[in-house]
Amino acid sequence: MADPDLVWTSHGHPPTAVAALAAVALQLPRNPDGSHLLVVPGVGRLIGAAFRYEAYALISDSTAPAVHEAVRRRSAGGSVPRFRDIPGRIEQRCMTAVDLDGGRYMASSARLDESKPDAAEPDVADPGRDKLTGNVVDATNRFLNAIKPVPKVHTPYPPQVGDLVHLWDAIEQRGGMHEVLARQWLHSSYGLVNWPLLEKQPTVGPLLELIVEPAEGVFRDQAPRPDDEEENRK
Repeated sequence: MADPDLVWTSHGHPPTAVAALAAVALQLPRNPDGSHLLVVPGVGRLIGAAFRYEAYALISDSTAPAVHEAVRRRSAGGSVPRFRDIPGRIEQRCMTAVDLDGGRYMASSARLDESKPDAAEPDVADPGRDKLTGNVVDATNRFLNAIKPVPKVHTPYPPQVGDLVHLWDAIEQRGGMHEVLARQWLHSSYGLVNWPLLEKQPTVGPLLELIVEPAEGVFRDQAPRPDDEEENRK
């Protein structure tokens, strides 16, 4: 894993760094049970991921003229400087979290005064699937998707190219019929978790990845029966 300090300094923008960490996590091998190496074992089931960070914000009741002008221009759809460069902006400590059920959460606490390290009581946003959006939520969600458990489906009959398979996401409540366009076999690498040193063969079999695209079912060209036509006219 890369040095955290190097990660933050090389990207400069915290959400971009989190997205980069998610991309790295996707490339790491998994344990035989499908859990990710970045998830500490023995501490309970993974339920979500959280990202704590510092940010700058503008408040409408600020006495700073520059803040009033920035708020006005932003409300009108105009461009504004970066918040950190606006005199009178406030510092915030924030935490954004997402869970495996699709929930999104955010809490922030503003510094009371530039000369005081204390912060105001945190403001917690109402949780919801679609209420919270933005690059921080997206990056945190990417990281969670990269490290969440991936149970392997064991089947002696893997789909062939051209087969139709029904795929459904119970969390997003979407999916349907898909056609298999290509297949890719991934075999364990010697010396890693799934093929320990000195073992003659991997502890788990190869993983099959499928490339699919949405497709209609096998009955897409079925002609209606006379009874169906009669029912539709009623």
